[in-house]
Amino acid sequence: MCIADPSDKRRALLESSRSLISSLKILEEYLELKEAKRKLFFDVHTIFDEISVLNYKLEAKLPKSPAPKVERRAKSISLPEIKSSGSPRLDKLEAELSKIEQKLGSLQ
Repeated sequence: MCIADPSDKRRALLESSRSLISSLKILEEYLELKEAKRKLFFDVHTIFDEISVLNYKLEAKLPKSPAPKVERRAKSISLPEIKSSGSPRLDKLEAELSKIEQKLGSLQ
């Protein structure tokens, strides 16, 4: 059995190897990033646990007193009503618009 062109087969093999190695490199970078993210998440989780413990200790040392109740009232906003028809400004503008349209019609 004879290989038709050994240099082409070797080139194809080397290109495939290069592609495989670049894919493995990308995978390794992804895994390193994932591990770094996991470590940071663990650190943040540890810090939050520590804050929680410190907050609990602080609340235990503070004197117990009832918190004053604050009443919050929602401000009511009144919006001016817009009249849909019959406003004199709107009528005046419509009249001016009709005059302009008439003048344009006479020019054509």
